[in-house]
Amino acid sequence: MLESMIVYLVTLTLLFFILAIFSVIFQRWNIQIIANETAAKVAQTYRLINSETSDGYVSQDGLHDNWNSLSLFRYSNTHDMDTSVSERAGNYASARLKKTTYTHDVSEPQITVNVDKDAFPRRHVNVTIKGEYAVPLGSALSYFGFKSTTKYEVSAYAECLDMMEYITLTDYEKRLMDRKFLKTSILKDIVDCIDSFLKLVSNFFD
Repeated sequence: MLESMIVYLVTLTLLFFILAIFSVIFQRWNIQIIANETAAKVAQTYRLINSETSDGYVSQDGLHDNWNSLSLFRYSNTHDMDTSVSERAGNYASARLKKTTYTHDVSEPQITVNVDKDAFPRRHVNVTIKGEYAVPLGSALSYFGFKSTTKYEVSAYAECLDMMEYITLTDYEKRLMDRKFLKTSILKDIVDCIDSFLKLVSNFFD
């Protein structure tokens, strides 16, 4: 009986230890997945400030408002878009953490969202999540030299997608040359000159 009790105690201790280690690894993976999802979703709807973060849905009125309020060269003033991205990303990540986290948080998770400017018409979203969570049975494991809480800091990046920017700044030459009345040598030279100039400007900003 004494040997059986010792075996049971050792087995339970190992099971609790494995459970604690698993919870630490799972929480790290969970926070990273949420950060990746948040960055990807808000980057896909960077221009549409009234869209839903979870599925990207935007109403017809909301799309019309965005279309009229944002000019073609809209990257000179992106304060409203950056503010919307920060708010939507913070709300989405916070809600996802509450639904998918089963360990107790010691402090409220800190969610930081930055929109970095890579070039004049190019942006990417940087989402950072910091949090401190209690390890299951951490009080008991602390007697064996393990910490009762664990801290996480993860980051995720995603490029802001703007289909109208892609259409207007990359495919313009093909659209021009497809028109029959522009298929002359003089106009072709003019278009090639403009194309070379814009590529030079793009390389300068990059």
